[in-house]
Amino acid sequence: MSDKKYLVTGTPHIRDKASISGIMLDVIIALVPATLAGVFFFGADAALVVVVSIAAAVFFEWAFKRVTKKDCTIRDLSAVVTGLLLALNLPATVPLWLPIVGAFFAIIVAKELFGGLGQNFINPALVGRIFLVAAYPVLMLNIPQPVRTIGAGLFPNADVSTAATPLAAAAATAATTAATTTATTAATTAATTAATGVTAATDVVTAATSDAITGATPLSLVAWTDMVPLAGDYFDAFIGNMPGMIGETSAAALLLGGLYLIARKVISWRIPVIYIASLALLTFVFGRQGMFTGLWLYEVLLGGLMIGAFFMATDYSSSPVTPRGQIIMGLGCGVLTFAIRHYGGYPEGVAFAILLMNLFVPLIDKYTRPRVYGVTKVKKGAKA
Repeated sequence: MSDKKYLVTGTPHIRDKASISGIMLDVIIALVPATLAGVFFFGADAALVVVVSIAAAVFFEWAFKRVTKKDCTIRDLSAVVTGLLLALNLPATVPLWLPIVGAFFAIIVAKELFGGLGQNFINPALVGRIFLVAAYPVLMLNIPQPVRTIGAGLFPNADVSTAATPLAAAAATAATTAATTTATTAATTAATTAATGVTAATDVVTAATSDAITGATPLSLVAWTDMVPLAGDYFDAFIGNMPGMIGETSAAALLLGGLYLIARKVISWRIPVIYIASLALLTFVFGRQGMFTGLWLYEVLLGGLMIGAFFMATDYSSSPVTPRGQIIMGLGCGVLTFAIRHYGGYPEGVAFAILLMNLFVPLIDKYTRPRVYGVTKVKKGAKA
């Protein structure tokens, strides 16, 4: 009789050469074009934010494992991916302590406290970004202009370092009008009163103009004004010639990375394609200026849609595993993003839409599980 022992395990009995570190390496490779684009458009500040964010994420994971006396997992590269994704969702001009805070929240709170990789039910980098937006809105919404562009660029004549919000620009216009009116009225009364009125009004204009240098992206202009993009604006949105977060402005770079992941079969096409398609369709049909007038292509290229659809909504731990579930996930993200962008008070809705759908993933998986072969449901009241 042979002494050879056999190891009996539960199903499924599937072998694959893929490993966690291999998958994470593919994700990192896919993010290289967006990272390089971000450094090109926003300069050395962007590179520094990326380095600090990755280093902080890796350190916090190592420190947590050391304190809790668990096996160190930094070699699986998941912390590097989290740090990189977080950095690409930040403005290039943030103080360097901000990505450190975000990395702590992403790694410790959103990942390790739930059991580590594979146990987190929400995307850690996404949670880190949302936490920073909620805790430090002024820093997170201080969106920088590109330091260099390809061609003329979206804002070639801008003198300020950050893009102005439509609200601040409107305030500046209103203040200028008020200053002129106040000065004219005061002049007809007395010279001294006029001088005082002009001085006070000038202070108002100065304050409004100061507010106008910290602001939003072109997506905000689409959401809050009657902006109609020109042909060159579509090129700028595709290439990345615009204000925005480090890794979200170049749709071309993100699309290239997303196609790489699909070709490598790291992710399924279902979530990103249905996400983007559903948002595009809803944006066109329910346009801001009326039915079937939506700037669907322009809005698809703007904001965090591409990085969210390809790199965050497809996270293994927080997305459905069944094909039907992935379709529902993509559709739900598209509907929620559209609703937030068009009917909410926030011009961007990608992060919140994905986070909300993450919460429904267990329920989606439960009701989209394929039928087990050879098993039938027992009707109520039937004898066993």
